[in-house]
Amino acid sequence: MGLRRQACTRNYLLFVILSVCARTFFPLFQLVGVDVMAALDMYVEREQWEKCLETAAKQNYKVLHKYVALYATHLIQEGSWDKAVALYVQHGTPANSQNFNIYKRLFVEMVNVAGMNNAEAYSSWADLRDLLFNLCENLVKSSDANTPAHEEFETMLLVSHYYATRAAAQSIKQLDTVAAKLSISLLRHTDIIPADKAFYEAGTAAKEVGWENMAFIFLNRFLDLTDAIEEGSLYALDHSDFQYTDIPYEVPLPAKQHVAVSPAVICSPNQVRGGMRGKFCLSRMRLPGARERGSFLPVPLAHRHPK
Repeated sequence: MGLRRQACTRNYLLFVILSVCARTFFPLFQLVGVDVMAALDMYVEREQWEKCLETAAKQNYKVLHKYVALYATHLIQEGSWDKAVALYVQHGTPANSQNFNIYKRLFVEMVNVAGMNNAEAYSSWADLRDLLFNLCENLVKSSDANTPAHEEFETMLLVSHYYATRAAAQSIKQLDTVAAKLSISLLRHTDIIPADKAFYEAGTAAKEVGWENMAFIFLNRFLDLTDAIEEGSLYALDHSDFQYTDIPYEVPLPAKQHVAVSPAVICSPNQVRGGMRGKFCLSRMRLPGARERGSFLPVPLAHRHPK
């Protein structure tokens, strides 16, 4: 009995040694014909992602997207979220609940990154929109249809569409007002996009097209949010300017400021010297309430035509 046990132990050790040698020296293209899943795992270990996906694509959709998800996670960890977005645009976006956190992370990364408020960002926003559109199309046909997760992704799709359309409008001077309206519409979604960044972009866009009342409100809110981020609390925010609108009051407090500007960025030097600084930059004064100055902010449909 003892000899048999020793023989089994030796055989097991021999198996382990041969397995290690095979993983180290055995050509992967030969291993694919013997054990394709082991070969794919070895491609992952060696970070040979292109070969991994090429081989996985020859198997089936489920196998392919197992390794697409692994590669996307790797890219996100490296900070290459744009490549991860492009990866899903290329291979499709399955409605697998295991992937939902990846899709949400890609959305969060993109709306938080700087330098995306311009015409050159169109292709990136369009890729995110295509990813989410494909996902929502797949969700409709899945067991997750009409669930809270589905509704959340539909909202993300709408937001990404606004961003993509704004970027397209920014490439045409005659569409400046369209771009400004889209920046203002995005304020409805400051519960899922950075509030300070959204108000700054809406305020500067309104200022550029001459909508000074809205510019005042939005840039003032931006400065209030900047103070709130420094203090670590939204408690002191005054919401009176946004009564009768569908801009949310309860928004997540950003962990850090997304926009770092000086007064000269918001105002021209002449405006700063001439006292406009108080109007657009550092003032904590408030305009009359929304009802007194008219409904020029985004408002629910029920409030647009009062009986």
